[in-house]
Amino acid sequence: MSIIEIGGLVKEIGNAVDKIFTSDDERLSKEVAKERLRTLIDTKQISLNETESKSHNIFVAGWRPAIGWICAVALFYEYLLVPILIDFGLKLNS
Repeated sequence: MSIIEIGGLVKEIGNAVDKIFTSDDERLSKEVAKERLRTLIDTKQISLNETESKSHNIFVAGWRPAIGWICAVALFYEYLLVPILIDFGLKLNS
């Protein structure tokens, strides 16, 4: 028996024991706790985003717009400008 098979077996046994000894209320309270944790994480991320956007430091507040502009220029170059230049017979070195 390999390590992977043993790990799967242990997981299945754990799931079976959980189903036998875990009540519906316990399962529900665990799900509620998980959802509260997810909500807390989302709330903290939103707060961080707001704080970063209010900063006057270009390296804090400016990185997202900079990445957006870099991606926009790269897409324009690769999918619009290069094909047009190739159609006019200009060769570009890659």
